[in-house]
Amino acid sequence: MMMMTMRSFTLGAVLLLATSGVASAQVQGVDVSEFQGNIDWPTAHGAGIGFAIARVSDGTFHIDPTFRQNWDGMRANGVVRGVYQFFRPNEDPVAQADLLVNYVGGFGQGDLPPVCDVEVTDGAGGGQILGNLQAWIDRIKARTGLTPIVYTSPGFWNGLGGTVNGATLWVANWFVSSPWIPAGWSGWTFWQYNDNGSVPGIPALVDQDVFNGSLNDLYAYANGGPPPVGGGGGGGGQPVLRMGSSGPSVVDLQDKLRAAGFDPGASDGSFGPMTDAAVRAFQGAKGLTVDGIVGQQTWGALGGAVAPPPPPPPPAPLTLGARMLQVGDQGDDVRQLQDALRANGFDPGPSDGIFGPGTDAAVRALQAAKGLAVDGVVGPQTVGALQAPAPPPPAPPAARLLAMGCVGDDVRALQDALRAHGFDPGPSDGNFGPATDAALRAFQAASGLAADGVAGPQTLGALQAAPPPPPPSAITRLLEMGCVGDDVRALQDALRAHGFDPGPSDGIFGPATDAALRVYQWLSGLVIDGIGGPATCGALGI
Repeated sequence: MMMMTMRSFTLGAVLLLATSGVASAQVQGVDVSEFQGNIDWPTAHGAGIGFAIARVSDGTFHIDPTFRQNWDGMRANGVVRGVYQFFRPNEDPVAQADLLVNYVGGFGQGDLPPVCDVEVTDGAGGGQILGNLQAWIDRIKARTGLTPIVYTSPGFWNGLGGTVNGATLWVANWFVSSPWIPAGWSGWTFWQYNDNGSVPGIPALVDQDVFNGSLNDLYAYANGGPPPVGGGGGGGGQPVLRMGSSGPSVVDLQDKLRAAGFDPGASDGSFGPMTDAAVRAFQGAKGLTVDGIVGQQTWGALGGAVAPPPPPPPPAPLTLGARMLQVGDQGDDVRQLQDALRANGFDPGPSDGIFGPGTDAAVRALQAAKGLAVDGVVGPQTVGALQAPAPPPPAPPAARLLAMGCVGDDVRALQDALRAHGFDPGPSDGNFGPATDAALRAFQAASGLAADGVAGPQTLGALQAAPPPPPPSAITRLLEMGCVGDDVRALQDALRAHGFDPGPSDGIFGPATDAALRVYQWLSGLVIDGIGGPATCGALGI
């Protein structure tokens, strides 16, 4: 990698590796930043990416414009995440560390310690670089309680003439069977072994990395455990192989294919056309996805199965006030913001966890009403205004008949009541238009009232009754990979309505539906088993 340009680290994948020293490692990944463009995290995660560190800034003068999107995208798609900063030796190290911590807002379960990317001198001497780096490390520790990670290469580091204390090593050493350890370090925890890789869902070429431990080690480390340190590869398991792979693992694959009755040609360790044809024929015969890629399922069918990785640890929930919020942000804290805006009488649109134009308009309206700076940014003052005691509900409106053309708070109350009973009147804007009329007539018909579109005493009385309980679940079986039917389609529709993409609503429970369901279960505090049972379907409302 051009170390100055591409940096955001993604691990947890079992990807094709270029060297035999890495080929036995279980936990692998890539790094990305704004130079990788708009990353499709569901696709990347589906391809095996399970862990990422995203660049937040280049020193203090440039914020990476893709950081927030990557940071939220990782969490939303089940990727353990972290953050790194490109270190500028001539800038104030404390200011650089503070920028990282302030911009991230907080570290929780499933988040790695911050990374300092040390690879340029900017004209500074070795003593100044090491002194400023130590100040950065100490500041990060003081503010987060975490032991940070230092990214560097042996050639650069050894020229500095010293070392630092209290950090973990991520070493960059490309196209070697095992990395050189820079002076002053006892071993590595992450190793960047290639600067020119390719991963589905990531538009540009990316760096490839490996974690020096098993998946269990990685999850433990992301939850506050010690980092594994050493000079050897990671935690066992089978590598992913495809056309162009080579080495002992390909020989093992060829021997297993031949034993299963599928001729790959000579067991020469080269994954060529004959091996590809044999793999595809084997996958077809076993009912697997016929893609020519030898991953965990194909290895398992060949008799070389490895235990599936444990599910990622549940993330600490993002809470309103933990970070600054503005247009483009996503997450649980944005959903909390939307709920709080609505409770204060400012309609942000649906509580979907996406800070879009509707939420921005509601924030600005709140700020104007409270005498705050109208900038659309939700900081401490805006959060404080939202968390103040809610104003008392308005006095009941004067009794009048409500019908098409009426405007006022009583119409808004009518719209809210219709929505609470499951009849969509459109936005609660106080305008009695066609959508409100249609919702009212539907409610009246369902309640056995005259469906005249006029909200009089009887209709308003019926609306003031408690809303009916939701209907019982229509799902009569456990839904999991391989299921087909209308109930699967209902599950897919419900996942999409909750903001989790299961792919097309085709009634086929495939990998995309499985991935969306597991992420929903994870973020909902349910058992992460990929099965649509009573608890999961009940939470989804089906």
